[in-house]
Amino acid sequence: MNRYVKHQTARLNALWGVRNVHFVRVSGFDALEGTQDLRTGIQLATLLGKGARFLRGNERDWFGSSDLYLGVASPISYAALDLAGEARRDEDGNWDGMLAHGVLLCT
Repeated sequence: MNRYVKHQTARLNALWGVRNVHFVRVSGFDALEGTQDLRTGIQLATLLGKGARFLRGNERDWFGSSDLYLGVASPISYAALDLAGEARRDEDGNWDGMLAHGVLLCT
């Protein structure tokens, strides 16, 4: 019991991103007879937030997250990489709530 710590945080966030994405229409990938659009290009999104007590939060922590997508496609092949991660740093400088995941697709 009491495995998780209670947080009451309100944050001011800054967002930044870059996106240069296009789509390639292909058939025979997921649907044998249908067509689909495959995302190609690059996309990067980041978020950085600071806990603010004046917004009725109890903490002045830092939170950050980022997501990166890279994709290339042709009518007969496709490759994509999608990586994401997030973490929280409390007022004492300890990191917690860290999570990362990724997907690599090749066809």
